[in-house]
Amino acid sequence: MVRTARSFAVMTEAWSRHGRQEKEKSAFASGAYAFKQAEIYARLAEDTKIFQEKAEKKRLIYQQWLGIITGNPGVFQGYPDPTQ
Repeated sequence: MVRTARSFAVMTEAWSRHGRQEKEKSAFASGAYAFKQAEIYARLAEDTKIFQEKAEKKRLIYQQWLGIITGNPGVFQGYPDPTQ
């Protein structure tokens, strides 16, 4: 997920740069398309961050649930104990 968000951010910057270059050359249609693509990638990057946060919350809930079921809150070693 982190790499996906980073990829979307890189594509946002690339399309924005292309849009600015096209605008400087007075190629307004091409520039508009580039800015549209940049906005799409920016939205995808933001959506990816939201999904990543939701997945992390679910991981913590599952970790807590599994600790309660097994009676061993430290069942996932290396992860913080969600009960503390």
